[in-house]
Order: sequence, then structure tokens, then C-alpha cells
Amino acid sequence: MATLCTLLSKNIDVVTASQIAILSGTIEFDRSGVSPISRKDLKEIKSKVIFSS
Repeated sequence: MATLCTLLSKNIDVVTASQIAILSGTIEFDRSGVSPISRKDLKEIKSKVIFSS
């Protein structure tokens, strides 16, 4: 949710923000412990994922 709110506050469109937020939540869920997602993490994963609209 924090990712979604942050992206929307930066005027990212709602579809893109939602896709990135879901990806971020999925990555965070997969990690053990409390380990926040960094921009670097998102860029690495996002470059490997194809979003369809």
C-alpha cells in the first residue's frame, strides 16, 4: 500500500502504480524477515516483467 500511495503522489498513472505496487508486495512477501524493497530491487525485477494493459 505504501508503494501505491507513494507512486500516486508522484503523479504516476493508477494502472502503472498498481502494477508496481503488486510487484513490490510480491517481492516483499517472498523475503524472510522485515526487508523493505528498494528502488534498485524494483528496477531489476521490473525490467524482467512484461506488463500488459
